[in-house]
Amino acid sequence: VLVDEVDKWGAIGRGIADSPEVDGVVHLTGDLSLEQGDVVDAEVLRTQDYDLIASPLQILRKWRSQSPPPANHSPTRPATTKPRTR
Repeated sequence: VLVDEVDKWGAIGRGIADSPEVDGVVHLTGDLSLEQGDVVDAEVLRTQDYDLIASPLQILRKWRSQSPPPANHSPTRPATTKPRTR
């Protein structure tokens, strides 16, 4: 489950094949400290209309918003702020 939102009641996410604002969501309730962008493994407890109620089991990938690029990263060309003319 990819975590989209986190609030004081839990988190809301979506499955790997679910589209935001189109498909149902996964409501996550549990004790893991989740952040937006985390990928978690979850156990579905029940359904509610088109949504799933689940309990997160483990964090598979933690979101790192300030992580530096990999050491072997080299851009193919420098970034430009000017739009290209056609």
